[in-house]
Amino acid sequence: MLEQVEQQALYAAALREVYRRDFPRYAREQMWIRGAAPGEILLLDFKPIQKHIWSLEEAQLQDKGYIRAFVVKPRQPGSSTLAQATMFWQATLNRNFNCLLIALDEDTTANIFNMSRFFYERLTPFLQPAIRRSNKKELVFDADPRRPTTQQGIQIGSYMQFQ
Repeated sequence: MLEQVEQQALYAAALREVYRRDFPRYAREQMWIRGAAPGEILLLDFKPIQKHIWSLEEAQLQDKGYIRAFVVKPRQPGSSTLAQATMFWQATLNRNFNCLLIALDEDTTANIFNMSRFFYERLTPFLQPAIRRSNKKELVFDADPRRPTTQQGIQIGSYMQFQ
């Protein structure tokens, strides 16, 4: 029994490391999104525009160690989903990693932020980090349960409105 538990722990650690290094795979295998049809739930498989945006972000991540992107877009290309998925991926698999979401208005910000809750609820249980705090404006994970002073998560800031 103990050997089986140890093997499962090793498998979980190895899978976390694979996912930490390969966001598209993590998205395809672990990130569920709402589809266009009512009640439809699908794994996140990148659309062509998402692949293009991710290739630019991945290059920036490798070059600078972070992603800072501003996307001016039409409706429904999936860039908000990609941005929130990227933040969730980073926050759930890296210690002391914080994200900030800012969108056009309060409703849009809340809808995009709720994607993270949706991702978390459908994540394979052994990959779910423990939640330290969860409310309307933040989802904070325990980075390391043995060190309660370290945390990571996703927060929403004030929205920006242009007139």
